[in-house]
Amino acid sequence: MALPGSNFGFKSLKFVEELGAMSAFTLDIARTVVAPPFRFAALLRELYKLGVLSLIIILVSGLTVGMVLGLPYAGPLRGQAIAGGDGGVEPHP
Repeated sequence: MALPGSNFGFKSLKFVEELGAMSAFTLDIARTVVAPPFRFAALLRELYKLGVLSLIIILVSGLTVGMVLGLPYAGPLRGQAIAGGDGGVEPHP
């Protein structure tokens, strides 16, 4: 039967190996980003695709989550109070 910490050395070496691989990958990315040719138009186009075009997905999912989270409070609050024209809270008739 193996002891609980018997493969600690193997796991440590594996962690260091993976950390080195991630560092090399990050260095390759950084080197590629600063190396010519600079493609600013392509970068802006991709940022537009990632940000602006996904906005509708974010809005729809936020609306859906908000409606689902609002369901438990819809029943108990119905008929309790409404906001008056001056901003105060008045009892519902």
